[in-house]
Amino acid sequence: YATVSVNSRGTGCSGGAYDYFEPMQVLDGYDVIEIVAAQEWTLHHQVGMVGLSYPGITQLFVASARPPGLAAIAPMSVIGSTDSTLLPGGILNDGFAVSWVTNVLAKAVPFGQGWEQKRVDEGDTVCAENQLLHSQLIDNVAQARKIVFYDPSEHDRFNPTTFVDRIEVPVFITGSWQDEQTGPYFFLLFDRFVNAPSLRMTAINGVHIDGFGPKISMEWQSFLELFVAKRRPIDPAKVRNVSPLLYSNFFDAPLVLPPSRFAHYATYEEALAAWKAEPKLNVLFESGAGDPMALGAPEESFAHGFSQWPPPETEPLELHFQPGGALAAGAPTVAAAASSFSLDPVAGAVGVRAPGGDIWARIPRYAWQQPVSGGAVVFESEPITADMMMMGTASFDLFLNSPVDDADLEVTLSEVRADGKEMYVQSGWLRASHRKPGPAATRLWPAQTLQENAWEPLPLNQWTPVRVGTAGFAHAMRTGSRIRVSIDTPGGVRADWRFANKTFPEMVKYGIAHDAAHPSKIVLPRLAGVPVPTSAPPCPSLRGQPCRDWVQSVNVPFTP
Repeated sequence: YATVSVNSRGTGCSGGAYDYFEPMQVLDGYDVIEIVAAQEWTLHHQVGMVGLSYPGITQLFVASARPPGLAAIAPMSVIGSTDSTLLPGGILNDGFAVSWVTNVLAKAVPFGQGWEQKRVDEGDTVCAENQLLHSQLIDNVAQARKIVFYDPSEHDRFNPTTFVDRIEVPVFITGSWQDEQTGPYFFLLFDRFVNAPSLRMTAINGVHIDGFGPKISMEWQSFLELFVAKRRPIDPAKVRNVSPLLYSNFFDAPLVLPPSRFAHYATYEEALAAWKAEPKLNVLFESGAGDPMALGAPEESFAHGFSQWPPPETEPLELHFQPGGALAAGAPTVAAAASSFSLDPVAGAVGVRAPGGDIWARIPRYAWQQPVSGGAVVFESEPITADMMMMGTASFDLFLNSPVDDADLEVTLSEVRADGKEMYVQSGWLRASHRKPGPAATRLWPAQTLQENAWEPLPLNQWTPVRVGTAGFAHAMRTGSRIRVSIDTPGGVRADWRFANKTFPEMVKYGIAHDAAHPSKIVLPRLAGVPVPTSAPPCPSLRGQPCRDWVQSVNVPFTP
């Protein structure tokens, strides 16, 4: 394969001035596809787009413009929507989202990346000319800090969920449930590629770079062979032989690319038919535990295919909050019971990465702190009596009491294992004034729109229903584990995200009810009929999922 890399408009030696995904960038991408497709050395005069993170996100925009020379796209580690990364639940992500844009703008000024000057000194007059407009870039950070509501007329153009239905080429998309950069909301795209003639979606627990793991890399290679080169996939033995050296540098483990699953077919048509007969959604479970000699490396314990998102095998499982911090199937029967947590004004600036820790390490050094008394409301189930698989989103259906007109909420799901370890699963966030469920809401996903017409301050000192959805996840629990849920101030569970939480002059204490009149609960996405085929993974080992010693938490009672 030949590769062609292009600087975005307004960066490097490109012309223009930078503005986040302005229409001209999409048209630039269209033109690049057509220019490359027209070259005499381009097979079939069609090209594919590939890339992880920003080079993955750009594919969604360009492919929606339908350049005739585009054969297929392979986006990895992408956003679901700009707002789901920039404003998760309506709360500004003052960590990665803002720092990423700040970094881009710093490099989009004239000669901002450094290497441009050398090009100009060597006589590149086009590069020199193009620097003249770079200083007219748009301050996207200032724009981000002004956003309070989602405005469809302005923001739909930045939201891939609104336009990926226009993509009419084969799509190979991957994402990691605990992605510390672009985030875990890529699943919002999974049911939107309705016009892609061929679709393969892969989801995995892990971090931002895990699309480059061995299993996904080989599936990616087969996809390119089938839909870009349009030939029977070959087994890249030479690349596989050198892969342990590459992966030792990349993942600190001598991983080996698996053989091609399609090389044994006699013809291209047979291989293509076999690929199309497989499920559209492939989920890799427990990445990090697949190789006992290299714990933490991106090798899964097992995988399972599904026909669609959300999986038809999903059955909502309701567990209610109970007095005494219990979590059980039946609704509470007591007349009055509630627990409290105090707003932590500094929580939004706290991450889960330990000082000096590397989130991409095989076994990262995490600083996942235990909840302090009165700083969180925590509930735990009895040990489960059978293995349980979960995949999808979970909905925390809460009754909230507030002395002020808003509340920034973080909900977290974790597993308390029989060996006394607690493993992180997933979280979700919401500014409660955005609480009204959207038209796409389900029992498992409240689908808030963040629009102004759905915004409403909290009534003071009243029990108010508020639903908070977690991001997507896939997790297996073994017999003897307990389900643990917590509600607190956003912060302390992400490596690179930070939250610009709303604060108030006075100390604020929120109440979560769990009585007969106000039965707060969690609704979990249980997978029916999908067995757990392996024993429990070591803790720690799973990528993106911190592990700590379990410590019992006692809730502080709330009195309205």
